[in-house]
Amino acid sequence: MGFPGGRSPYPASGPYPIGYWSPWESGSGGGTTFSRVVVRSNDANVLVVPTTSDVYVFMRGLTADRTVTLPAAPATGQIVAVKDEDGSLAAHSIIIAGNGNTIDGAASYTMTAAQNGVKGSISLLFDGVAWGIV
Repeated sequence: MGFPGGRSPYPASGPYPIGYWSPWESGSGGGTTFSRVVVRSNDANVLVVPTTSDVYVFMRGLTADRTVTLPAAPATGQIVAVKDEDGSLAAHSIIIAGNGNTIDGAASYTMTAAQNGVKGSISLLFDGVAWGIV
């Protein structure tokens, strides 16, 4: 999918290095086809690029509050999941910016240890108009 000759130059599965976009991963099961992109960020802000695949963002090693910016023009049905991979929410927040689209009616959503738990996560679904927390 998207690679010359249909073959990825990357390993078929992770773990992938920090700050690395994984190759497109795809498969099927129960009549459903899926694909996903995995992003690992070590103490950096993340800009989620527009894609028709679901995106999983793993944040770790935070030394300050960091921001995950969602795509300005996401595909309807796109899912973005953000995870505190190493417990960084104990000291710092992860801000999810809607980038012109609302998240349950707000411009952004802030992940905290109190709100999401240490090593917490959140999943968002774009319904064609706005992001919703699922």
